[in-house]
Amino acid sequence: MKIFGFGSKKGVSSFGSSTNLVRDSGHGINFQPRYHIRDKDLRKIHKAAIVGNVAKVQHVLLFGKNGLNDRGKMKRTALHLACTNGHSAVVTLLLERKCLLNLCDNENRTVLMKAIECQEEECATLLLEHGADPNVTDVNGNTTLHYAVFCQNISLAAKLLSCDANIEARNKDDLTPLLLVIHERRGQMVEFLLKKEANIHAVDKMKRTALMLAVKYESANVVRLLLQQGADIFSQDVFGWTVEEYAVISGFNIFHQLISEYKERRSKISPENSNPDSPGKYPNVKVSDSCEEAKDLLHKNHMLQDELATLRLEIDALKQHWEKEENYFENMEILKVKNDDLQKAVKLSEETLTKTLSHYTGQLNALTAENTMLTSKLENEKESKQRLETEVKSYRSRLAAALHDHDQGQTSKRDLELAFQRARDKWLCLQDKMQFDVANLRDNNEKLSQQLSTVESIFNKLKIKLHHMRDDLREKTLMLERVQRDLSQSECQKQKIEHMYQNEHSKVNTYFRKHKSLEKRLSQLQSENVLLRQQLGNARNRADSKEKVVISIQDHF
Repeated sequence: MKIFGFGSKKGVSSFGSSTNLVRDSGHGINFQPRYHIRDKDLRKIHKAAIVGNVAKVQHVLLFGKNGLNDRGKMKRTALHLACTNGHSAVVTLLLERKCLLNLCDNENRTVLMKAIECQEEECATLLLEHGADPNVTDVNGNTTLHYAVFCQNISLAAKLLSCDANIEARNKDDLTPLLLVIHERRGQMVEFLLKKEANIHAVDKMKRTALMLAVKYESANVVRLLLQQGADIFSQDVFGWTVEEYAVISGFNIFHQLISEYKERRSKISPENSNPDSPGKYPNVKVSDSCEEAKDLLHKNHMLQDELATLRLEIDALKQHWEKEENYFENMEILKVKNDDLQKAVKLSEETLTKTLSHYTGQLNALTAENTMLTSKLENEKESKQRLETEVKSYRSRLAAALHDHDQGQTSKRDLELAFQRARDKWLCLQDKMQFDVANLRDNNEKLSQQLSTVESIFNKLKIKLHHMRDDLREKTLMLERVQRDLSQSECQKQKIEHMYQNEHSKVNTYFRKHKSLEKRLSQLQSENVLLRQQLGNARNRADSKEKVVISIQDHF
């Protein structure tokens, strides 16, 4: 039978605390008041509270990293851990911050229970002063007073009773604090509770009174105290046994003697039992001189002795039967507790397995999505690479066409130079004719100069854009190095072309300077002027086509 159910699931104690109060084979309790702590189950405020770091707790609360009443994996608050380890400074800080006092851990134990269980009287006193409830019960129905009397802490028990702790509170085995300390042979606590007027007539699940338990657990001093308080010796348990039968079964004459003396004292006090003819007194036997009466008395004596021996045998059989019954009930309670623990362990393992499965499923989905995204990015990179290669090929063809146009422009410029040389030779002859068309020619020359300047600006822009494009293509891929070399070569060619354009422009300026000297010869060149106009028109068309090519290249870039 479970007497005081302070059990934990694992029954181990390591760093920090884990409360494990487990019955041993001799009806005792293995008292292990510390939590079993794993660092990964703690938050920052719990880690600070468990070592008593007040400054760290203040820092965590100030910056809102954890809440005042946040719980760990086992539903323990910072106040639980601080009280368990006796850090009264941290407890004072948390109480000043108005933390919740009656929150329970996974075994439904309050902070006050943990402080009493760990014998941290200063912390327990602080909690009581701030209004902690002493009548909350844990999973086994034990209150803080059960904890205090079990730990034999009289001062804490007195403080609990002064704060309205219920002295008749019962746990799941119907044990009041008085029945519990009698069962655990805590004589001083029995005397203390009797002084506090604990109910001596309370019974447990098997209807055993405090006096029966004191006889059963061989506590002679407790039996004396209970008899002095007027304990009932006629009460019966579930088997119909009285305390006298318990005394007979125990085999200790002192218990039977104490109960007999108590009965005699009561018979003397009670007026009903003062009659000498009452059944409590032995009848006076008159001695007869007759031998027959003596023989009858001897015969009756032998019969009574035989009956007494028979009764003793029956009592021994009943004692064995009672012990078997009690062992059976104890085994049933132990099996029930083990079954409950196993069910809780199975539930915890199922919850842990579900959480782990959901966690790994989420990770798998995330990795699958990431893999899909990377695959799409790789395909996009391949497509962009192919697109860039095709663009480079088109740029090469366009540059080749532009170079070809530049070559044609150079040949046309050479033809123009030859025509100008011929015109110079014939300039003296054409001076008179040139006066008439000089105005028109000036206008045409101005337009031509404007077009040349426009072409130069376009080429400059093209040069800048080609430079930027070359840098971008160099950064994107090493595969485009050849294209960059081709572009640099084309840039050099363009620079040469620009230089040739500049030379042509200087020659045109020289032509204008010599224009006055050739005015008299223009009249002779009218016929040739038509040819020159046609050539200029062709040059304009070519320049327009070049400009379109450059614009298309610019738009493409």
